[in-house]
Amino acid sequence: ETIDRVPLLARPAAGSVYPVRTAGQASSGTRTVHSPLEVLPMSPRPYLVLEANHRQLTESPPLVAVLPWGATEAHNRHLPYGTDVIEATLFAERAAALAFERGAKVAVLPTIPYGNDEQQLDQACTISFTTATALAVLRDVARSLMRQGIDRLVILNAHGGNQFQPLVRDVQSEFGLLVVVANFY
Repeated sequence: ETIDRVPLLARPAAGSVYPVRTAGQASSGTRTVHSPLEVLPMSPRPYLVLEANHRQLTESPPLVAVLPWGATEAHNRHLPYGTDVIEATLFAERAAALAFERGAKVAVLPTIPYGNDEQQLDQACTISFTTATALAVLRDVARSLMRQGIDRLVILNAHGGNQFQPLVRDVQSEFGLLVVVANFY
């Protein structure tokens, strides 16, 4: 029995009712959550590296990796500092789910939570990667993927201050990896 997925940021309230399904059935009833800290059973999504297990990734190795990249910075007074990270993560997860359902061998890597925010360092808790640091992170991701036979990388960029064009040129030249940047801000 598995409980249908709860949105990533949702914390179930005591008394919440969620639909459940049994293997091979669309829906087989409901289940009541008794505590907001109760762990909801769910099978790992094999296209999310943070949820997938070794068996899943070796039995169906990914051919393309998606790297969500955000920033940790203020977003006015009403949005969380993690807005770019949350958006990058959710967009990547949804895109990968759609691709996986259509047979794509895709893996979403853990989100990079820091971007180039030099102009906002006067704001509390803003963390900024220099261009050199971003290149070092991207190089090591590319090197790791290529050693595992994954030669395609999509960077899902959620922060306007991240400028990947020169970094991508260097990494593609060095490793022969196809890198595509998708900006959605």
